Amino acid sequence: GCDSFREYRVFVRLSDTGGNEGSYSNITARTLGKAPSGKPKNFNAIPNITFIIVEWSAPDLWKRNGIITHYIIEWGETGSLTTLNHSVPNPTFNTTDDQRYTFSGLKVITEYTFNIAAVNINGTGPLVLNGMNATLEEVPGPVRNLMKTASTDNNVAISWNPPEPSDGYTSVTYTINHGVLNTT
Repeated sequence: GCDSFREYRVFVRLSDTGGNEGSYSNITARTLGKAPSGKPKNFNAIPNITFIIVEWSAPDLWKRNGIITHYIIEWGETGSLTTLNHSVPNPTFNTTDDQRYTFSGLKVITEYTFNIAAVNINGTGPLVLNGMNATLEEVPGPVRNLMKTASTDNNVAISWNPPEPSDGYTSVTYTINHGVLNTT
């Protein structure tokens, strides 16, 4: 048998009953394709505070079974997925360019799932199951109402209020540094 979505040259040669071969004719023909049998490769998710960039490469050439026209990305907060179609600009059979998509407007410190499959005109290939990726924690703002409350000849007491509340960070550690000012 022939492979899916492959170009072949077919030769036909006639011979007489005595076994003498004549000239031949040939034709180029391509077999029909089928849905991709390979998964996208090198799938990677890069998190930030309110967005996640996902990157991937096309399936291996011999597993595309046609021209990859777009990708389907299932994504969403873990447990609740939505489907997105990501088009391939100027698709050709040999397109191997890395693909990239940025999911923005995401919630801070939230787990998201991303699954991806290649699609050609014959159907959808197998999904790459990427698993969970979490957006990052937000950096807290400055402390409020920083003030000196007391001092002696060898120490200073200070007080402050925590930063404005936010859903973007889970804990705060305070670090206190000091330095000597030039006094004359």
